Amino acid sequence: MRNEILRRYAFPALLAALVLHACNDSTTFGLDLLQEDTTKVGFTDSLTLQSATLPGDLADVYSPFTAASAYLLGQLDDPIFGKSSSSIFMQFLPRQSIFFDFKEKTVDSVVLVLPYDTTVFYGNLSAPLSLSVHALVQAMDRTETYKSNTVFASENLALGTVTVIPSTTSTQVFDYRLGTVDTLRFPHIRIRIDKPSFLKPFTLADSTVYNADADFFRFFAGLALKPSGDGKAMVGINLQSSNAGLYFYYRSNNSPGQFQYVTNGYSAKISSFVHSSGNSPAQIALGRSFSADASPIFSQGMAGVQGALRVTDLARLKGKIINFAELELYAQTLPGDNASYYPPAPQVILHYRDASGKLVVTSDVTLAGENIGRYVGGRPIPASDGNPVKYRVNLSSHLNRMIEGKLPPELYIRVFPRAERASRTVFFGAGHPRFGARMKVTYTDFPR
Repeated sequence: MRNEILRRYAFPALLAALVLHACNDSTTFGLDLLQEDTTKVGFTDSLTLQSATLPGDLADVYSPFTAASAYLLGQLDDPIFGKSSSSIFMQFLPRQSIFFDFKEKTVDSVVLVLPYDTTVFYGNLSAPLSLSVHALVQAMDRTETYKSNTVFASENLALGTVTVIPSTTSTQVFDYRLGTVDTLRFPHIRIRIDKPSFLKPFTLADSTVYNADADFFRFFAGLALKPSGDGKAMVGINLQSSNAGLYFYYRSNNSPGQFQYVTNGYSAKISSFVHSSGNSPAQIALGRSFSADASPIFSQGMAGVQGALRVTDLARLKGKIINFAELELYAQTLPGDNASYYPPAPQVILHYRDASGKLVVTSDVTLAGENIGRYVGGRPIPASDGNPVKYRVNLSSHLNRMIEGKLPPELYIRVFPRAERASRTVFFGAGHPRFGARMKVTYTDFPR
């Protein structure tokens, strides 16, 4: 992938170099057609941009072919973007797909263990976060693809509740998986389930419940995990972790043990988002159309609002080959914001709308593969010399296709990966005299 990217980006510059070399050695191409003044390398950063803030569309939160590294859970009361919340719905399977017979054992407790993904924590992490667990009464389908507005019916009565202060500190737990007492340490949430009505079916189940995954899902549809109260933070839960799951702690012949039902790659799990922008600055910005003024641009993760840019004078670059192009954006701090709770998003990328209206990542992102940060950029560059935080996003390949008229002139600025990030950024509008959005382009001009 790396070589492919380098070939794609380097080709125009290499072609220009070969042409210049051919001025001294015409046999390079076998034809004496190229003269010293036939090519010219140019630069511009004066393309006219218009900016806007547009409603967010639904995020893809689950498919049978992909798995998220973090599932968002919690609530935000953002002074700039309004309120957001995220719940989790999840299926479980018996560890190693084996039948476990509880009939000769005494179950001491049932605990839902939720390892944190601390890299996606966002908001006021010193405020308490209250959570409740509910049994699903509506089945999930692990073969389906789900959007971020999906919810599954669950029982009203909570199986368990907890209030935590989100923490990156590891917590010690006892582990009995190997038949002896061991200790593990990792940052996580533990929610005890105390309802006998939940425990009883597991203790009475026979092996037929475990014959196939579908049989187990019919027996136990799964759990819903919901924020409650007035939370002010969003945390990440790592449901891919081998430590995640529903633990049954028991005693057999006076010896302690445990059995775990896991949330692995064979079970469905989603985050479900709700946004309520109210009268926030982000909501007010939605009423503005594309403009070259200095109005701020808003972009939020999850299924929140998204920034947009329109290039109005692409015709200036017609007939030129783009060697390199990048979009330069500056982050803006609005009055009433709190940068310690809501720092700029750690990654943004660009999208466009295809012929069907679907938002698609630029070809530069596709070419970069797993190395988006390295080849595409889009990460915040710390402020220096009194200037604000800056983002640079490579769109060299995409701009060539825009100039050819194969793609629309609009670009959408989105937090990445949006289904796993609650973070957001406000950018200076395109018309800001000092920190407005700019597109910097280096090109090779072939005279006709």
